[in-house]
Amino acid sequence: MDESQEIRTDPRPPVLSIVMPVFREGAQLASFLSAVRSATEQCNLPHELLLVDDGSPDDTWLVIEAEVTNGRLLRALRLTRNFGKESALCAGLEHAQGDAVIVMDADGQHPPSLIPDMVSLWQTSGADIVEAVKRKRGRESLSSKFGAQLFY
Repeated sequence: MDESQEIRTDPRPPVLSIVMPVFREGAQLASFLSAVRSATEQCNLPHELLLVDDGSPDDTWLVIEAEVTNGRLLRALRLTRNFGKESALCAGLEHAQGDAVIVMDADGQHPPSLIPDMVSLWQTSGADIVEAVKRKRGRESLSSKFGAQLFY
C-alpha cells in the first residue's frame, strides 16, 4: 500500500480526524461530505476529513478532487487498487493527525449527526475511546457480520 497519492488542503494541525474509507461512492459522496462538515462544525475544533479511496473504478476520486478544488477542508489518499475496506481504514488511521479519530463509512451507514455527541463524550469523560455501535446490522450476510465482529 505504499503507492498512493495524497491531497491536503488545510495546514493547521487537526484535533479531530474523521477517517472515511471510500469505494464506488462517487454518486453520493459530495452530499455525505456536506452532512459530515455540518456535524464537525458544531464541534468547534480544528479537524480534518481524511478520505481513503480504495481503488474505486467510478468517479469517486474526481469527486474528491472537486471537493479539494472548492477549498474544502479535506485530506485524501488514493490507493493504487482495491485492497479492501479494512486495509483502506488502516491506511487512513496511519495518516490521521488528530488527537481523536472518528471512523465512518462514507455510504451513509454511520450517521454524521452523532459526531458532536461522540466528541462531547470524549472531551468530558476523559475516555480514550468513545464507540457508537449499531444495534441492528440489517441485511448483512453472516460472513459480513462475523468479519465486522472480528475487526471492530
